[in-house]
Amino acid sequence: MPCGDGTLRLVEVTDENLAATLALDVFPGQRSYVASTAKSLAECYVYRSDIPRLAMLDDVPVGFVLVHRGEVEGEDGRCFRLERLMIDASHQRRGIGRVLLTLVIDWAARFQPRPESIALGVVQENAPAIALYESMGFRATGEIRYGEAVMVRPLLLPETGEPRRPGGTA
Repeated sequence: MPCGDGTLRLVEVTDENLAATLALDVFPGQRSYVASTAKSLAECYVYRSDIPRLAMLDDVPVGFVLVHRGEVEGEDGRCFRLERLMIDASHQRRGIGRVLLTLVIDWAARFQPRPESIALGVVQENAPAIALYESMGFRATGEIRYGEAVMVRPLLLPETGEPRRPGGTA
């Protein structure tokens, strides 16, 4: 997906890019907002339905996401979960987070069976992340899970651009 002067894409974490994935880090003041890539990859070993992806801007590692591919049923039916999203400190404030979130939303819409919504948790003190999520159509549910505010966004049907109705019908 175009991002500034380059192309942002999600790639599988492999032996070849593991060191680069582990080297990603946020600013020290943000470390209480998101787990490290090392912790996220360790969790993938335990929670086998989690999928880690490295965000590459052309050939440069710039971020990381972790999604849950299980069939989680929420109030609005089947829900795709974004567990982690982080942009390396050296690449923040360049619009990469917005493009990365768009990539994740598009990825979620291609899962089968197709989820009706995408959910995430955010530390309530992380105002910049909340503002980004709200600008991308996420709304707070009022639920707090593991100390994080839950936000949900309906996924759009690719054929019509309309939100899915609860229960999975168009």
